[in-house]
Amino acid sequence: MRRVLIIEDDKSFSRLIKHNLENDINTDVDVADNYLKGLSMAINTDYDLYLVDLNLDGESGIDLIKILAKNKKIDNKVIVVSAVITKELQIEGYNLGVSNFVSKPVDLDLLKAIMRKNLRMLDNSHSEILSFYNLYLNLGERRAYAKVDEQKEELNLSPTEYTILFKLLNARGNVVSKEELSYTGKDENKAMSFKSVEMHISALRKKLEINKIVHIESKWGVGYYLKYNQNKQVA
Repeated sequence: MRRVLIIEDDKSFSRLIKHNLENDINTDVDVADNYLKGLSMAINTDYDLYLVDLNLDGESGIDLIKILAKNKKIDNKVIVVSAVITKELQIEGYNLGVSNFVSKPVDLDLLKAIMRKNLRMLDNSHSEILSFYNLYLNLGERRAYAKVDEQKEELNLSPTEYTILFKLLNARGNVVSKEELSYTGKDENKAMSFKSVEMHISALRKKLEINKIVHIESKWGVGYYLKYNQNKQVA
């Protein structure tokens, strides 16, 4: 199921949109009612679509989108809603990767049609898949899956956990050093502490428990690697 995040400070409007989307479009909808909550959810969770109000109780939705665009690929994933939409805002938004601007009061039929179009674009995109036994990464969508009993179960990973798993899968069972993994945080030009790396590895191990096939192993004093459990059968 596709995931949508609504960042909107008008709670009654958010409830209306959420109700319509969940009933008419096969989506799982989360809501953030202020700038800081919306930014945190958008950065730390991967969503398929973002519906962003431009005026978030005095804070700028465009500023939020700027930060989001620095952390994730958002082309065709952001729909802006606002009572006032200027040419300058549209130009700035489109340059950041915004898909559409929708004026308030919102025509729900129009909004749903736009969202269906964007979701179809996601469905039709041919993203590269990186795999290791029953673990899969959709590189285009930045999604991680484990194949369990012939069903793909999505792993809800933070951006840092996703990047760590990408490096481990890409190494295909070879050791990835702690030093290399330390450059997987929000600022990839600045190293995390080894303690932070260990905390992310611990969280990632728990999320990988669902697959029972591949585990993260440690090489003491060096780093980490993925190990195939030969006692289990891949579906």
